[in-house]
Amino acid sequence: MRAGACQRSRPRRVLRVAEAAAAVLLCAGLLAVILWPTPVDRPLYGRLVRFLNRLHEMGFPVISYSWLEGAANVALFIPIGFLAARLLAPRRWWLALALCMVLSGAGELAQALFLPARNANAQDVLLNDSGALAGVGLAGLLAFAVRRKP
Repeated sequence: MRAGACQRSRPRRVLRVAEAAAAVLLCAGLLAVILWPTPVDRPLYGRLVRFLNRLHEMGFPVISYSWLEGAANVALFIPIGFLAARLLAPRRWWLALALCMVLSGAGELAQALFLPARNANAQDVLLNDSGALAGVGLAGLLAFAVRRKP
């Protein structure tokens, strides 16, 4: 192997290790949010509703608490979908999406079976899966852009 090729592959290895570490940390944080015994937004609920009402009074479009909660469900899974797709081979993007879907479904099932203070529902799974799909799609766009770079 040429010396230049070895030097070019080192940053790639460092990036892969960083992506893997970020994925592990994100999964740990995501599991903490999903498996927390009570809704994680409970301490902030009143403040968030007052803030959203104040925005409405100021003339901003109405953003309901349920809309904000749904957006958070999507946003939670974008980074994990992105990193899962980055860590797997490009032709295995579907596996990244499947892993995220299993994580989401298992989390909601655990809430339904073991966490009586939590409300598990299929809509959360669909929103999480949408976020994962967006993350996988972003990873695909990044890979495409990098390949096309002159």
